Amino acid sequence: RRRRRAQEASSSGAPSPPGSTSGISSVETSSSGVATPKLIRKNEAAKTTRSVSLVSNMSRIRFKDYNIKIYLYDIEMKSILTPEKELSRGEKLRIFEEIDSEYLNSKLAWDEKKILYGLSNTIGPIDKDVTMGEKEYNVKIQLVDGPAKGETSPEELIRAINKEEVLPQNPTNALNVILSHCIKRNALKVKSAFYPTPQTDRVEIFHRGIQLWKGTRVRITPTDGFGITVRFIRKHQVFVKGDKSLRDFIELLDDTINLPDSPLEESCRKKLANLLKGVKVMPTYASYKRKLTISDVSVYDSNHLISDKSKTVKSYLEEKYDTTVSNPNLNCIIMTNKNEIPIDLLKLVPNQPYYKNNDVNWQAEILKNSCIEPENFIREIKDSKEDIKDGFEEFKNMLEATINSKFESTTGNLLCRDSLCNGRENCSNDRRININIIAFNDCDSDDINFFCRELRNIARKIKLEVYTEKRICDVASIDDIKRALSKKHHNIIIGEDLKYGEIKLLEKYDYHTQCVKYSTVTNLRRNEKKIFNTMKNILLKLNIKAGGTNWSITFPDKEGDWRGTVFRDSVMIVGADVTHFNDGRPSIAAVVCNRSKFVFTAGSSYNFKIAVQYPEGNKRSMEYIKDMQAIMTDLLRAFYSATREKPAKIIYYRDGVSMGQFEKTVLKELEAIQDACTSLEEIYEPKISIVVCTKRHDQRFLRKDGNKFLNPDIGTVVSKNLVTPNYFNFFLFSQKIIKGTGVPCHYYVLYDDNKLGAYFWHNFTFLLCHLYARCKMPVSYPAPVYYAHLACYSSRTRFEAKYGRQNRNYWQGDNRPQESQIEEEITPKDKKYMFYI
Repeated sequence: RRRRRAQEASSSGAPSPPGSTSGISSVETSSSGVATPKLIRKNEAAKTTRSVSLVSNMSRIRFKDYNIKIYLYDIEMKSILTPEKELSRGEKLRIFEEIDSEYLNSKLAWDEKKILYGLSNTIGPIDKDVTMGEKEYNVKIQLVDGPAKGETSPEELIRAINKEEVLPQNPTNALNVILSHCIKRNALKVKSAFYPTPQTDRVEIFHRGIQLWKGTRVRITPTDGFGITVRFIRKHQVFVKGDKSLRDFIELLDDTINLPDSPLEESCRKKLANLLKGVKVMPTYASYKRKLTISDVSVYDSNHLISDKSKTVKSYLEEKYDTTVSNPNLNCIIMTNKNEIPIDLLKLVPNQPYYKNNDVNWQAEILKNSCIEPENFIREIKDSKEDIKDGFEEFKNMLEATINSKFESTTGNLLCRDSLCNGRENCSNDRRININIIAFNDCDSDDINFFCRELRNIARKIKLEVYTEKRICDVASIDDIKRALSKKHHNIIIGEDLKYGEIKLLEKYDYHTQCVKYSTVTNLRRNEKKIFNTMKNILLKLNIKAGGTNWSITFPDKEGDWRGTVFRDSVMIVGADVTHFNDGRPSIAAVVCNRSKFVFTAGSSYNFKIAVQYPEGNKRSMEYIKDMQAIMTDLLRAFYSATREKPAKIIYYRDGVSMGQFEKTVLKELEAIQDACTSLEEIYEPKISIVVCTKRHDQRFLRKDGNKFLNPDIGTVVSKNLVTPNYFNFFLFSQKIIKGTGVPCHYYVLYDDNKLGAYFWHNFTFLLCHLYARCKMPVSYPAPVYYAHLACYSSRTRFEAKYGRQNRNYWQGDNRPQESQIEEEITPKDKKYMFYI
């Protein structure tokens, strides 16, 4: 109804409907005649009396001729034997290396997907067969059809910025792919970062068999005030040390694993499989260089029969490749192609990244070595530029470009925290919190008594009334834990080897649980300084789960004050996030919203809804929330049930959406929210605002104090010059930065029926960052988004505990569970219970 009315207004020349900002209409008419919302295209910077000078990690790039033509080519690679099967990334890389060396001579840069970029339009078409080992492939390369589609230039970006249009993706992609093509000639590319080889004096050895390499991630990106810029960031990556046999690597990696002359014990086999999964190896017996990826460690040794050959692994390899299996009684290694190879016949691929970091001490050492303090940040960025200077010189010569040697500066605004809020209240709860403490029988009773005693002491200090009961139980299975739980109490389970996901699954039977590692309790007895903070953190979680309030922000309702004006009517604050598995398993979405009109309370005032959604077609995941209309309908009913009012405004914070997905994801979810409102009542049309927030970016800002570089202060906002052009967006430092260089959260105000303006969005978003129930200091995300993120993580943990053993074929088969069935398994029975805290 809203869209139909907007369409009629637009066709008759009537004024724009709510949602327009700075004269930009919020609707447009599609080719089918249906009016669809339009995202805000004009940026807005708030006026403030307090500004701060900042330095970025971006340099301006200029071209001698912005109209330089970059041509696009299609590339298609298929297996001749199985043309319908999609090739792996590794196969495509090897095929392109062969084609490039024989036919292209590095004249075209490949995006590792389907497009090639080059400065010449005279190459091809190419249609060649390539033989790689025992397989044959067909490769086709041709210029993209049509003059408009087949070429691009930097001028397209500049034109879009000046006209406030949607930024075209082709010129940005082309520049970045060509830059990557130039740099990786002299550096190893891992994901989107480049690591110079060899890494002689830059390698930090912190674990046996493992090294930490320094690299650089660089990306060309358009900005609002400086045109086209290039952004640098220092990256760190763990690599496998040197070129050695797989057996030597295992013995270096974990000294608790001893490879015997007999099959491994089951616990040792699982541990080894977890450490080796994803590691690339080469068989020592192959006559050609062949890279394989480890999938698992077999339960069988080399003496077991190969099903389709009626021979043992040992006899097959010895007969075909004239090699010797020295230890046939040891478990074989399973590859991703299902082949099984003995450990002694494998060696590591040199210079490969290693992604396993299960050891806590290992993680701590990675963070210690990779953390860059702000005073060293600029020096590290300059070093990273030096590491890839050869590639940059080639890029500049190819496109006749110049890059500013200095990093660009801008001005930020500093929000005033004193005027934001007047104070906080202490913890409160109308009811006593009854706690049932369940300890495994391997826990010392003195430690558990100490935990109970200190929990009660800290509760009195923060004015919470608690009652504790203690049980020492012989826990052998999850059923034993279930029998020890109480539905009338909040259950704290203490043990070292906790089955966290399986314990949390018990909440679907209306149990409330909180897990505490036994090592946490013993560490508290050795270090009494940590007692207060640790116990307080546990009590804050229990208080929220019990329906209490941890603290709240209060402010006077002054005449004309932005808070009083906006919140005079009921406002529904919504946070949403989606987590993916990318291996055929379904995505999990979480949506939360406030349950009361008192938005500024850090307490149990949020409803939640969990949704499971399988990807559509051949897609690996689904970013937009498919059942958003049904979810919002339930949440709107829950809000009305709690407040007896319908929200007049809906403010929707969405996490995890990239800029390329704005048009599809955000507009689909906006339409679903509108449909949910009108499905409840046809004339019910609350004003809706949508904000996307993300921290997955490489943008950094530093404050200069004399000759020192420091992190920006809490409440620093950057809303001009170095923000994304043609979107209403800003960066906000809302958290206290304890260590390293701070990462701001990037916010995009994409749709705003409420016409709230930049001043409101900066201050209101900062205010929401103060309302996270587990931390008294402001956090990096608004509380609703943080809760949605935690709900996704908790639901993911439950999902893995329930279905973690199933493989890709199971999730792509006909017998996979229904979405509603999975939702029922992983969602707690108590719908008002904030299980994710």
